[in-house]
Amino acid sequence: MPAVICMGEALIDMVSLEKGVSLEHAPGFEKAAGGAPANVAAGVAILGTSAGFIGKVGDDFCGRFLRETLYDAGVDLSCFILDPAHRTQLAFVTVLPDGSPDFTFYV
Repeated sequence: MPAVICMGEALIDMVSLEKGVSLEHAPGFEKAAGGAPANVAAGVAILGTSAGFIGKVGDDFCGRFLRETLYDAGVDLSCFILDPAHRTQLAFVTVLPDGSPDFTFYV
């Protein structure tokens, strides 16, 4: 059993290629693994402590990207579910001119 178990959100962050612009004016986006619990599990595993993740994402290209990213980080995925009945959540992210993040979620 992993020393640390994280449970909850795993999603795809679509991060604006340009800081300081609104999502509406972003010139493009880069795909990244996201969701605080998934990111913590990956970080813990990369730092050398065994970690597992409990959660469910869509059985789509985004969900498979998340599974691959967590697997590559060394996270135990025995309780990670790819569900063909659902789509993986997306979050579009940018940093506004005042330095605050702006998120728009698609579930």
